[in-house]
Amino acid sequence: MSLTLYQAAKEVGRTKATLQEAIKKGKISAKKNEHGQYEIEPAELFRVYPPAPAPAPEPDNALHHQPQDQTGKIKELELQLDAASDMRKQLEARIEDKNAEIDRLNNQNMRLTALLPAPAALVEPNTPFFKRWFGKVK
Repeated sequence: MSLTLYQAAKEVGRTKATLQEAIKKGKISAKKNEHGQYEIEPAELFRVYPPAPAPAPEPDNALHHQPQDQTGKIKELELQLDAASDMRKQLEARIEDKNAEIDRLNNQNMRLTALLPAPAALVEPNTPFFKRWFGKVK
């Protein structure tokens, strides 16, 4: 069973022009029929060009599987979003606690600082070392 140029091109996934060029260069042998069209033997064609891979058939219910897959992905993403939202709330609560702790420590620091004597009262200017160290000697 011979193949026409169109059929042969379809079988190997090439163009008719590519096959005509191969015939003219002698890579493939072919003969013309009474209508002037090339006839190529499949064995001769596949000797030079491998068969084209068959397109993967689409299942009849391909459209029905897609929404289910997307629904599953959407549910998974919603769960991840909920978990992230919960985590964010926990972190915000911890930040509030830490800010309250900082405020409490700042207030305590201010009260303790108020109890300290003024820096000028601690050391008198030009006071000798022994007097500063041992205080007034009587």
